[in-house]
Amino acid sequence: RFRHIYRVRKQEPARIAIIADPYRNSGKPRHRRSLESVLKQDCRVKTRFAQPPSQFTFRPKVMQAIGNIVGNQFVDQLFAIQPGHPRFCQNSNVGSREACAQHGQGRHTHYSITHPIGGTNKDARKFHAVYSGTVTTQDRLTLQHQGYLILRGLIEPSMLAELRQLTDQLLEQEGQNAGSEFKQEPGCIRLANLADKGKVFERVISHPAVLEAMAAILGDRFKLSSINYRSTNPYSSETQPLHSDTGAIADEQGYWVANSVWLLDDFTANNGATRFIPETHKLNQLPQDVLTDLFAPHPQQKLLLGKAGDVAIMNAHMWHGGTANRTASPRRALHGFYTRYDKPQQQYQKQLLRPETVAGLSVELRKVLALDDPLNDQLSSTTTRMSGFLK
Repeated sequence: RFRHIYRVRKQEPARIAIIADPYRNSGKPRHRRSLESVLKQDCRVKTRFAQPPSQFTFRPKVMQAIGNIVGNQFVDQLFAIQPGHPRFCQNSNVGSREACAQHGQGRHTHYSITHPIGGTNKDARKFHAVYSGTVTTQDRLTLQHQGYLILRGLIEPSMLAELRQLTDQLLEQEGQNAGSEFKQEPGCIRLANLADKGKVFERVISHPAVLEAMAAILGDRFKLSSINYRSTNPYSSETQPLHSDTGAIADEQGYWVANSVWLLDDFTANNGATRFIPETHKLNQLPQDVLTDLFAPHPQQKLLLGKAGDVAIMNAHMWHGGTANRTASPRRALHGFYTRYDKPQQQYQKQLLRPETVAGLSVELRKVLALDDPLNDQLSSTTTRMSGFLK
């Protein structure tokens, strides 16, 4: 259903095409519009390559036209990337290898990237239901200014099913002790120390897109602070106060806490979705120092709404809190919490991990978990189990 809007040289195979679906299911006639009008109206643009970008030669007017619309920084970033970067999806013209096999019977290779131009997340899902696989310049700006970012469909269906099955098994095995490695919370069920309880959790804490987002908040040097599971109980009136994770305030080096929320169920307005106040991460104040009632609705609050399989990235200095679950089903999520290299872990991973778990870890995972970091040993061995509101 996509339609070519621009072609570098009409007589040659399309080396680059900015393609969009301006009239998806609208019934309107498909007449040619200018490239600029398409990009301004449509919420998402896809650039498709028939060969690696390093082999391209473009006329200056073409580059200038694209740069004027989508931004020169994006263009510079786009053509510096080589095949094999996680942003590229080989054998795909619509974002998945399977789709390409159906489209071209596997006889060609495409290198593709998607870039959000504007519009809402709901609009974007009309074009690409699955996140493109990397953090864009626009994503970084969103994190910087708003304090949150939602990576739609980041969890593959098979991984989502595995996470649900394993967490259910752990809850049954641990019973009343579930979450005891950290803290237990009224109105919900928790699991803690998940890095030690299944290989699939290692994939969670080392996901490339999540690590890219964490670096955008915390800088290049950071580590996992904890990975927990939280399920709000059905028909529970319990809510969390607005808080910043671990009671953290940004210091002279910048932000030092960030969270990833892995949605194992849909987050709706009625089932205990997290509420948050955008841009409060920039205040350098804790909510208890400003507000008289931390449980009261805030005039600027938003709800984290999404589908199972989405992952939300949050600057954890931003004020936020869980809401009541007024439905008949639990609302489940994982929380992969990260901190800057010079701060203690919420759960001292080196102390909690079993020897057999440590023996099977890759070099990358050892780094994420800070297992070979003397500074972390010094910090986390004396200060741990911090929370923004749990006692």
